[in-house]
Amino acid sequence: MKFILGRLFKTTSTACVCVFALQSVASAETPSFDFDSSKLSGLEILVDGHPGIDRVFEDGHFFDRINPCRNWAQLRPQLDRLIEQKLPELNPKLPKGVSVHHQRSQLSNNCTAFFILSGRTIVLKISVPRNVLFFKTTTPTVFGSYGDPSFSLDYDLSVAVTVDIPSTTAQGLKIGPVNVSMTNVHRDSQNLVGDLIQFADTVWQFLGGSDFLAPLTQSRSFDFDGFKSSISQINDRLASLRGRNLPVLKFDYDGSHRKLTLRLTNPATANPDTCSMGYVWREAVANDHVCVTPRERDAARRQNAEASRHKQANSDRCLPGYVWREATPADHVCVTPAERQQARVQNSEARTHREASRDPVLH
Repeated sequence: MKFILGRLFKTTSTACVCVFALQSVASAETPSFDFDSSKLSGLEILVDGHPGIDRVFEDGHFFDRINPCRNWAQLRPQLDRLIEQKLPELNPKLPKGVSVHHQRSQLSNNCTAFFILSGRTIVLKISVPRNVLFFKTTTPTVFGSYGDPSFSLDYDLSVAVTVDIPSTTAQGLKIGPVNVSMTNVHRDSQNLVGDLIQFADTVWQFLGGSDFLAPLTQSRSFDFDGFKSSISQINDRLASLRGRNLPVLKFDYDGSHRKLTLRLTNPATANPDTCSMGYVWREAVANDHVCVTPRERDAARRQNAEASRHKQANSDRCLPGYVWREATPADHVCVTPAERQQARVQNSEARTHREASRDPVLH
């Protein structure tokens, strides 16, 4: 977190009053993710490269059941104490005679969490808005402790945990480090002296920087046992299949059902209909095994669902402005000319999206 502060010193015979004007506040550094990433709900594990496809695990609400917010009420007291214990550590960085005391953390009970898929990474994102931190700072004046300025700090807390999907079955899903960040930070004074004496830049930098956030990321409180045990469950399933000579781990995402599919396969023995990693059967018509992206498959499904709107009544002919898609020779779904051209491009590129260099399977 970067702060730009202006400082004005006013010296009297009995006190030194420091006034700090906050010009801008930026959020703490957080990991950036692709905005096109998709939310996750379900999970299935398939074994490929054998006669048929062996589905060894399927739960349409697997990720929905992992709800770290369920135990947030139990975590809050521990984290509140951790924050309160950590705050006085900035005292040696403050001017002589100035220290922090009477700190009180009040983390919010308002928690939301969800999973997204970004590339080969599963990301757990947790948001806890509207947290408050209260504390006082001593001042080297003749007014005594009653003159100590009181402050409050309002902020949102964001937590992100990543899980990498490996490309081989020799490894399990790997949970990355916890990243905690403070955003939307606002400060306010709670008494008259607080209005006159603002935070020193060292205070601001400490609260928004790694010094203050580091103990949160290292705290076992952020382990979220339900999350870790669920990932362990996936790894146990993968480990049980390692003896089947399936060295490659691939994945697919079904946007319509928000489902992640992990596929274990052996390219040397894979069915020639097997798509390369990141591609799926288009299924524009029955037995259409042209390999396309999940988004292109979803587009074909949408075109099928809307086909009747684009045809003349009691006829196989399309309405003006629409043409047969011709994903296969018998495909008479009516689409726009641009969509038909896209299907032709998919057919021409199908060979490059398959495990084996064979022509696409069209029936």
